[in-house]
Amino acid sequence: MAQVVADAAFGASGVHWSWGNRQKQGGKQFSQELSDKASNPETAQGVWEESMKLVGLA
Repeated sequence: MAQVVADAAFGASGVHWSWGNRQKQGGKQFSQELSDKASNPETAQGVWEESMKLVGLA
């Protein structure tokens, strides 16, 4: 996780970073576009609202 935050190779926004099968030696990172479900504004709003409730901000 820290690598995604600190490494410039992970500079693309709006993608899902994957390493494939990282347990195997030589796995390289690659980006995948977000699915329609993951980028759905209604889903995002629902997740945001539920998160606010769970942390006591709503």
